[in-house]
Amino acid sequence: MADNPTASDTLGIIGVELWRNVKQGGASSISMVFAVVQTDYKWVAWYVFVDDNNTDVLMFGEAGTGAAEIYGRGFGRTHHEFHRTFVHLTKAMRVDGLAGDNPPKSPALIYTRNTSKKDYVLVDIDIQRTDGFLQLRSLPLEGNIRQEFNGKSTRGEVFRWGDAKMFDKKELKNPPFGSS
Repeated sequence: MADNPTASDTLGIIGVELWRNVKQGGASSISMVFAVVQTDYKWVAWYVFVDDNNTDVLMFGEAGTGAAEIYGRGFGRTHHEFHRTFVHLTKAMRVDGLAGDNPPKSPALIYTRNTSKKDYVLVDIDIQRTDGFLQLRSLPLEGNIRQEFNGKSTRGEVFRWGDAKMFDKKELKNPPFGSS
């Protein structure tokens, strides 16, 4: 087994949690945590999208669950079943390279929407890297976005939360960063 992640033309993206910070007003306070995994499930890197108003992400850890309105989580009764979406790349990339060559963060735009399927949310993220745009499409989560925030886009940043590490599926249940 490799001591580090390996570059691949295909990566798996797993949406873990989508929420709105209720201490900030409006739809522009949407945040999301997601995991990028190698297709062989050996390595994972965690990423967080935060809007421009919430770039100080430590406030979520201090705010507690009462400060977040959850819009999407994993599937199933306990919200601990996750769907993986694949992104096919024109240039091979490691799981820890999603945000580009910048410090491990890049400007981004997130678009969230409910679907016609009940309790099903889709998320698109466009990441502005130094070598161009990377588009993540239709990341699925179970949940519902309130109508006044449904179909809105938000500008912010995507950044890597820590270094890439060996994948452990149990960590999807308790990501290193989230609304609580």
